[in-house]
Amino acid sequence: MGRFAENALRIFEAADDIGTAGEAAAMTILITPGASLRIISDTDWPLESLRADYGASMAYRVTRQDAKVRLEGCADHYTCQLDAPSPVSLQALVSAIPQYTLA
Repeated sequence: MGRFAENALRIFEAADDIGTAGEAAAMTILITPGASLRIISDTDWPLESLRADYGASMAYRVTRQDAKVRLEGCADHYTCQLDAPSPVSLQALVSAIPQYTLA
């Protein structure tokens, strides 16, 4: 599971760092046994079906909606899902602090 988990974490970190906030986006990354990559944009095929159809050893799907990022992965008998919630903006934090008190 080592390589599968390492790839998942790297892809997830990269997806979380890339900003496309406000737009829905989906990308599927297939990795073959020979370590070649195939990237497919906006597909509604199940991840395991894509993996089998393309003969990939590992498959990962990254979806982004607003600022939320989700990665789903599958390889042989392993699956994973990583989620990053929407970051709380500084403005939202500041507006939650009372600016005055009533006596």
